[in-house]
Amino acid sequence: MEVCIKESVTKFKFPIISCEFPNFEYSLNFIIDSGSNNCILFAHVYKHCKMCLKEQDNSMTVISVSAQEHNCAIANAEILIGEQSFEIEFLIADGFNAAKNFFEANNEEIHGIIGSDFLSQNKFSIDFCNFKLIA
Repeated sequence: MEVCIKESVTKFKFPIISCEFPNFEYSLNFIIDSGSNNCILFAHVYKHCKMCLKEQDNSMTVISVSAQEHNCAIANAEILIGEQSFEIEFLIADGFNAAKNFFEANNEEIHGIIGSDFLSQNKFSIDFCNFKLIA
């Protein structure tokens, strides 16, 4: 499986992919961040699509890039990348300001982050020479 990331890398200088939850009417845009250990779904997005996710009974404390601790709910979901289905675990975290700033700068919405846990679990690699996400 290959997903073209050329447009987002050219336009925004980093890869963004569009994913879907089955039975949800909108596509969601995720930044591919191999430096992030976890996948994150922004909390303001989660409240609109939580019917597509299964929240776990436990949570996780994470330390943000600003060195602040945040307690995050954990939810599992099925996502579609192209026609292929994947299981994913998201941390539900506040990303409202990041999403707002990104939209104001780029006129494009982002809804979260796909991190290295998902990439390695599904044997994805990022090919920046050919602008592809490859599984």
